[in-house]
Amino acid sequence: MKGLSIKGLLAVAALAVLALGIGLVSQGTAKADCDPATDPNCVNVDTHAKVAGGSVADITIECKWELPDMSPGDATMTYDSPYDDTPGQDATGPDGVTEEPCAPGVACVDGRRHMMGIVPNPDDADPADPDVPIKRQYEKWVAVASGSIGTISDVYWKVWEPYEADPPNGPNCGPGAPAPKDKIPVQTFPVGDPPVNKQFCFKYQHHATADRGPVTVSNPLGGGGTMFASIPGGLDNCDDLAAMTGMFTAAIETGQMTSAEKTAILQKCYQHSKAVFRVQEDISKEQSWGEYRVEVTVNMTGPTFTNVNFFDVVPFIHIRKDFNFVDWETMAPGAFTSIDGDFTMETVGVAKRSAGGVHPTIENVGNQEMFVKVDFNPLLLRSDNTKTIERFDVSLWADWQTMGNLETEYPVYASDPWVCFENNQLGSNGLGKIDFSVHPESSAQNGDYDALEGIEILGVASCY
Repeated sequence: MKGLSIKGLLAVAALAVLALGIGLVSQGTAKADCDPATDPNCVNVDTHAKVAGGSVADITIECKWELPDMSPGDATMTYDSPYDDTPGQDATGPDGVTEEPCAPGVACVDGRRHMMGIVPNPDDADPADPDVPIKRQYEKWVAVASGSIGTISDVYWKVWEPYEADPPNGPNCGPGAPAPKDKIPVQTFPVGDPPVNKQFCFKYQHHATADRGPVTVSNPLGGGGTMFASIPGGLDNCDDLAAMTGMFTAAIETGQMTSAEKTAILQKCYQHSKAVFRVQEDISKEQSWGEYRVEVTVNMTGPTFTNVNFFDVVPFIHIRKDFNFVDWETMAPGAFTSIDGDFTMETVGVAKRSAGGVHPTIENVGNQEMFVKVDFNPLLLRSDNTKTIERFDVSLWADWQTMGNLETEYPVYASDPWVCFENNQLGSNGLGKIDFSVHPESSAQNGDYDALEGIEILGVASCY
């Protein structure tokens, strides 16, 4: 001990006692100054930890859900409207399978289908351009459970739309698609149980946690999502999440989560062990309808976790025309008269041959291809409704077809069933030039002829 002072000797003694204490604790022995047997305020708890090489996979993707704006046409999200108004917006999808809702402490089932059906908005126009409908907003959510919420570095969604091979709406990616979609490959993924391969087109990648730079073909939405969490010394906005009662009610009513899961999400958020991420996007009626593939990826420091689900963009048909009356005006007995259409949607008015008349045009403002059916009712002589004109013809030319594929139905009698144009279906936003002719008999009596609902036009999903 040469060279050590009394203070130094005391320090060495203290180190020896400290080293002995560490050794005793590592062998499972409690310190003598806290004895539950003699002190009722003393509680001893055994502890354990293990350090090993590599990354710790401490994460569970516990719940995913999607919700549409139930009041489209404004800048805010509305959750609290009845959900039985829209097809597919319940827990039972088009295949009749009730999907399993999220539940506490259980990893989100991979591959869930028909989680939500979203109908695009066909009617409300953009104030800046009355011809453009306002896209319907929707949100994608994910709840991530982890003891290391603060180490999550990125959360993002990838979305694929269903591939359409044939016109008028396809192809929507790959060879033959308009640029730049021709550079996006057609991809095949298994869907369902048992799995069936289906083809998709990559649509976008959307990050909830960071701005991923400028908009590009591969990343058209950039960043801009929201994270809800409580991280010591950092983000603390679980109160904002708890206040979104309408959102949670909608997720529960659509069968995407249980009430218990909602409670668990909020409790774990405040306890620093669960984070919730959200991105807001929109659906245009111009994009493909059908089953969309959604893949969420959660990156931590090291490991990566993914989960896949599917939702549906619901098909609908919505026909628009630019005429509200057809007037063949004056014609001679035995001589047919025609009113020819065009491919220009005009201000709604009277279709007629003379100056100022509208040239009839019809438009499909739905999101699926539309076939057109037409029916005629007889023209009745005003002075004697037993005198009629009952022979007509009608032609339709879709804007995507060549002139040689114009379809004409002739003759069409008022007593005939509906005629349907099988080869000139209109795609989304597709226009049709429609022509109407009337053929009075040579014995037709002079006078004015009228027909209430003289021409009926119907948009349908199929001619059969």
